[in-house]
Amino acid sequence: MAVSTAAAQVACSTCGHVFDDYDAASALPRLACPDCDSTGRAFRHDLNDSVEIHEQLAFKARHGGQKPFLEGKSGDSKSHDARWATVEQVVDRENNRYRKKVTDSRGNVIRDVDESLDSHRGYGSAKPKRPATPISNSQIN
Repeated sequence: MAVSTAAAQVACSTCGHVFDDYDAASALPRLACPDCDSTGRAFRHDLNDSVEIHEQLAFKARHGGQKPFLEGKSGDSKSHDARWATVEQVVDRENNRYRKKVTDSRGNVIRDVDESLDSHRGYGSAKPKRPATPISNSQIN
C-alpha cells in the first residue's frame, strides 16, 4: 500500500515566527510579522511517501511450438478482495500434476492442492462460463 502525506508551513524569514493560517500568511500584499514587522516569508513543504514492492516470477517450458508441458508461477498475488498472498503454482502436463499453495501475509495456508491434472477441471480459465442475463426494457429505461 502506498501512503502519501504532505505538510506546508509558512514562517517569517527574519525571526522564524510560524503563521497559523497558510493562505493568509502567503497572500499578497503580505501582512507584517506580529513579532518583528518583517514581510519576508519562508515556505516549507514536507512530502513523505512509502511504497510496497511485490513481485512474481512465471515460466513456461515448451517442446517446439506446442502447448507448454510445464508452467508455473511463484510470488506475490493480489486476491479479489485486495489482499496480498504468496502463490506457488505448477502445472506439469507431462507428469499429469497440478500443485498450488497459497499463503497469506501471516504465513497461514489458504489453499494447498496437489492432485492429478485430470482431476483439476472447472477452475480458473476452465471454469464454466455463466450465461449472460438478458436485459429487459424496464432495466434500460
